[in-house]
Amino acid sequence: TQRPALPLEVRFLITPWTQLTRDAYRIIGAIALHLYDHAVLGFSQLLGSIWAPDDTVELILESLPVEEHYDIWEPTEIPYRLSLTYLARITGIDSMLTNNPPPVVLANFPQVR
Repeated sequence: TQRPALPLEVRFLITPWTQLTRDAYRIIGAIALHLYDHAVLGFSQLLGSIWAPDDTVELILESLPVEEHYDIWEPTEIPYRLSLTYLARITGIDSMLTNNPPPVVLANFPQVR
């Protein structure tokens, strides 16, 4: 009596802000390694009361072409910065709507002989 869960995908842009380019590479490498080692977040790692025990979040590194990275930065008038893009895939968000049909008040069954 409840709608199926809504599958959800959220994309993240991760950008280290540093003075030196080599520091940005070190930071982005550490972030990528950490997210690779923790690519699936289970119930024990998810904070808040909205998560069900069987909920998971899968973190996937996305490879965007350089042109698409520039398309992200160009409207901001901020020069391009080294960035990673990640997809967070959530198993599903339960609908708040339920379909509660009225109770059966009267039922007629044919007699079997």
